[in-house]
Amino acid sequence: MNCIFPMLARACLALAVSSVALFEVDGRLAAQAQLSNLRSQLQDPAEGLGSAPVRDALNRPCLEAAGVSRPHTVNPDLVDHLVRLENRCPRVLKLKVCYFTEDHCKALDLGAYKTEEVFLGMMTKVSRFKFFIFQK
Repeated sequence: MNCIFPMLARACLALAVSSVALFEVDGRLAAQAQLSNLRSQLQDPAEGLGSAPVRDALNRPCLEAAGVSRPHTVNPDLVDHLVRLENRCPRVLKLKVCYFTEDHCKALDLGAYKTEEVFLGMMTKVSRFKFFIFQK
């Protein structure tokens, strides 16, 4: 990347580094989408809700979560709402996964270094949904 103004070399370098980081994130998301069912849609949890994330010794969040909406094969109007949870820590996480506006929740214990999909519910023609997670 060529920088037009030599005085702004640091800013140009920062732009180059951030564009590489964005590419890595997009590549990771594309790889996740390829691994899951191609008809599924990935969604992040609602921000600012739930409890503070449990962290490991290096201050990284232990839990990775993504919402997945998956239409039925026979009747594509029916859509399952799943939440994919991945524990990246050597301890058991006690979780409660809830729909955004309802009290409908699922409680579970996610084992160390385990990945699990939680079925939240099913709706007709609703592929986007919000959820939040309480951690202990």
